Amino acid sequence: MPRLTDIEERFADALKKECDIRGHGTQTELARRLGTNISRINGIITKYRGSTEDLRRQICEALEVDYDSFVGVNQEARGTAVAQVAGDGNAVSIKGGDELSDLERRVIDGIRQYGNRAMLEGILQKIEEMKEISKI
Repeated sequence: MPRLTDIEERFADALKKECDIRGHGTQTELARRLGTNISRINGIITKYRGSTEDLRRQICEALEVDYDSFVGVNQEARGTAVAQVAGDGNAVSIKGGDELSDLERRVIDGIRQYGNRAMLEGILQKIEEMKEISKI
């Protein structure tokens, strides 16, 4: 099984819950709407397969749900760094007060300009993981 990102994990959990709520046939109907097969949808739900952001967004559109809400991205959950990046970009920090490197700041600026909040949250999580690993 692939190692899934936090967003992929949360999406899989939310999709499973949504399919459970909607009942029998949801995966089949979803696969039909997306022009794919049921094993692709089931692979995401069972976390056997990862998913691209484009596919996750298409699934949300087919389910008529908001993508950011579906994966649990909101202003509070994004934390200090994201809130500051969304503002004027000055004195950006991550939990614990660590200052961002120039590379990290450039990545965030690029995401802010070309990406979206869910992608930004994933990148910030990876940065934090890298900082924790470097402390070992």
